[in-house]
Amino acid sequence: MRQKQEENSRTIHLIRKHLLQHVKDMHVWKVFLDQEKEYEAENLHIVMEPELEAIAFEVQMHTLDKAITEENTKLGILHQERIEAEKEIKLHQQQLKEQQQLQQQKEQQQHLKEQQQKELHQQVPVTIKKEEPKAVAPSSAKEKEKKKKKDKK
Repeated sequence: MRQKQEENSRTIHLIRKHLLQHVKDMHVWKVFLDQEKEYEAENLHIVMEPELEAIAFEVQMHTLDKAITEENTKLGILHQERIEAEKEIKLHQQQLKEQQQLQQQKEQQQHLKEQQQKELHQQVPVTIKKEEPKAVAPSSAKEKEKKKKKDKK
């Protein structure tokens, strides 16, 4: 019986030690997850191992359970906030990307429009010249004489 009590005592000692370390580690992770926010560190009150040893086993378990549950809850909230912040960042990045694509499309359309206008202005205008009626050569000798007479007058 005494051997069993000593074994239980060593076991509870290890459990206390590791659970207290776990609570401390979770507190560190909480600060890490919340590092980009304005963060005011809260006071972490962890019952020390010698204090736990002095109280009843059931109270020790309740105290350790409460400490771990509180830290897990706080970590869970911070983790969820981080996930939601990342979603917002991704959404914002997607919106910026879409805006940039729209801007590029507008610029391409404007550039195409300018190119088309340039091409229109560079085309040589086609003009049709009206030809003046040509003088018809006299076909007969009589017409030649009449013309000579007219020219003399």
